[in-house]
Amino acid sequence: MLMIRKRVLVAASERHIARLMQVILERQGYEVELAFDSDSFWKKITALSPDLIVLDMGMPDAEQLRARLKTTEATKSIPVITLERRFSLQDFWFGNWLSLKPTTFAIFLLVVLLLLAFVALVMFIRT
Repeated sequence: MLMIRKRVLVAASERHIARLMQVILERQGYEVELAFDSDSFWKKITALSPDLIVLDMGMPDAEQLRARLKTTEATKSIPVITLERRFSLQDFWFGNWLSLKPTTFAIFLLVVLLLLAFVALVMFIRT
C-alpha cells in the first residue's frame, strides 16, 4: 500500500525555529518545506499545495500573510498553526502550550523553576 505523506509548510524568519519544527515534523512522518520570507512562502504554497501551514507570527508581515491565507480562495481551507512569542497566565491556566515558540516555553519554565527555588530557599531559611 502506497502511503502519501502529508505536506507541511513551515514559515519562520528565524532559521533555527524553522529547522527545529522541520526535525520534529519529519520525525512524525511529514514532508516539510521551509520558507524564510513572504516571497518564498507564496511561491511554495503555489508549488506544494500544503496540507498544513505553520506560521511564525514573529515574521515581518505575518498578520498580513495570515489574513491573505484566509481570504485567498486557493488557501483559505488550509489549516494554519501560528507560533507566538507571548505567553500569559491565561495560557498557563488553560493549557495553551501548542502556540508557543520553543524558546519562549523554555524561558517560561526557567522563570517558574527560579521562583520555586526562591520559595524553597525562603522556607528553608525560616526553619
